[in-house]
Amino acid sequence: MVSMSYLARVDLLTGEGIVSKCGRCAKSAGSGGSFRAGASHFEISPATPPRADLTTTATTDDYDTTFGPYKTGKMGDASVTASSWRLVERGRVVLFKKGQYAGKLAAIAQIIDHRRVLVEGFSSDASKVVPRHAAPLAYVTLTGIVIPKVPLGVGHTALQKLWNNEKVEEKWANSKTAKTSAKLMRRRQLNDFERFKVMVLRKQARFETRKTLASSRGKKA
Repeated sequence: MVSMSYLARVDLLTGEGIVSKCGRCAKSAGSGGSFRAGASHFEISPATPPRADLTTTATTDDYDTTFGPYKTGKMGDASVTASSWRLVERGRVVLFKKGQYAGKLAAIAQIIDHRRVLVEGFSSDASKVVPRHAAPLAYVTLTGIVIPKVPLGVGHTALQKLWNNEKVEEKWANSKTAKTSAKLMRRRQLNDFERFKVMVLRKQARFETRKTLASSRGKKA
C-alpha cells in the first residue's frame, strides 16, 4: 500500500499533484480515488504547478515534472520593514513613572541587562536633574525621543553635550505626551473647590453641546 506520509508529501510539494498506478489500474489520489493493496509500482505526475503568488516567483519553465518542486531553487521576493516599536537603546530618552524621580526625564547611557539600564538626566532646573544610576525598566516609560550616536560607555560630560545639542527638554515640552502629562499633573494638584468648579464647567459644556446638536436636528427636520 502507499503510505499516507508519502501521499501527504507529494500533495504538499505539488499542490494538486496526482499519484497514479501503472496503466492497468490508474486511479487519481487528488479526486478521492483509492489504491488497491499490493500494487506493483506508482508514477508521480503533477496536474498543475503550485500557485506562484503563494510560494515563489519562478516561472513554470523551472518546474520539475519528475519530483514536483522547482528545480532552480529560486526564492520568492520578500520585503522586510523595520518595526515601529520603541526600543531600549543607548540614547533613548525615558520618563520616570514612579520612584523618587517620578516625572523626570533621563537618557539611557548603557544597557546593563534585560531589566536594568544606566540612566542620567540633565536640566536647567536643578530639581529635575537625575543623577547617573541603574534604574529598573519597570520604573520608566520609553519616549519617542532618541539622542543619536551615543557611544558605548559614554561619560557624564559627553552625554550632557549630546543632550543639549539634541534639545531634549524643548522637544519634550512640545510633545503631545508632555502636554497630556501636564494636564494630569495639574488635575492631581487641584483642591476640593477647584475640582467643584471643573465639574460645573464640564456640565455647562455638555449642556451647550446638546443644545447645539438639538437645534441642528430641528433645522434638518
